[in-house]
Amino acid sequence: MLHGYAYLAAKIANVNLSVVRQFLDGPNLSPCTNEFDCTMMPQAPVGDVLRYTVPDDTFHDPEDGNTANLHLLFQTFEDDLSVAPDSWIQLNQTSRTLYGLPLDDDVGRHWYKLVAVDSHGRLANMTFQVHVPPNPLQQKLSHEFTVRLDIDYQPFLYKVAQSQLSTLLHVFYYTCI
Repeated sequence: MLHGYAYLAAKIANVNLSVVRQFLDGPNLSPCTNEFDCTMMPQAPVGDVLRYTVPDDTFHDPEDGNTANLHLLFQTFEDDLSVAPDSWIQLNQTSRTLYGLPLDDDVGRHWYKLVAVDSHGRLANMTFQVHVPPNPLQQKLSHEFTVRLDIDYQPFLYKVAQSQLSTLLHVFYYTCI
């Protein structure tokens, strides 16, 4: 809100009010990344559901506040593109949760970029790594079950990682070992 005298002076001088607002309120500053310990990112062993909530203090913006008040984008590190919708890892915007179900083809170290956008479109980003090791319990399996699904496999995996069904499958997996 403009201060009374500044508003009156701007009206009399026929000055653009947005210029006066910017002068009084100062420029909009970009969000910044707080120190982030990448070792806090959990590992995502093959067959285990990954769920990691991005902490509120990961980003801070002088005008908008912490991460909860910023829009997050989840991108691949190499080409700054959004992570593909069929990728094993996704970001839930509402809960700010990274989730996924890595499989054997996903073993390795994967680099991603998390971008915070403030209400004026200014950006801050951070890179992090998710390590997907082979699941050591898989080599100790004494039984293997096959499930035949009458649905598309990729959408099924996406729904498993996103829903409570993943918890049920996780419990089933470990109780059968």
